[in-house]
Amino acid sequence: MSQLTEPWVFEENPMVNTQHSQVAVKLTGADTDGAFSLVEYTSLPGTSVMQHIHTREDKTFIIQAGVFEFWINGETIVAEAGATVNLPMGVRHSFRTLGTSPGIALIVAAPAGFEYYFNDFSHALQEFGLPLPAAALQQLNQAYGIIFE
Repeated sequence: MSQLTEPWVFEENPMVNTQHSQVAVKLTGADTDGAFSLVEYTSLPGTSVMQHIHTREDKTFIIQAGVFEFWINGETIVAEAGATVNLPMGVRHSFRTLGTSPGIALIVAAPAGFEYYFNDFSHALQEFGLPLPAAALQQLNQAYGIIFE
């Protein structure tokens, strides 16, 4: 059942720095009754995320700028501005930013909850520095149902 609410606009979107990328949380689960979250992900050329699986949410990348290369269950997909890449829960994947300019993607995660991962990752970087201790990274990933392989 849908419900009518007054429209609103975020005036500030705090950026979270996560090593070679920045994340601006646009919508949290509190904004969507837990249905989904929305973040803007900006990464430097060459930035990559290791192969992993999300066990709690589906993720959809809507590419705004730059070029991303996704590896999804053994298939390689190159996605440029305007492309949408859907990653259902449980799908093994990785991605990296190609080219010479930053990549920007809107990432929808459903249900909500994953948006807090980036803030917790940033706090871990501040506390431990690089490289993150394996135990700290494992604890963070377990807390969010992420399995790195």
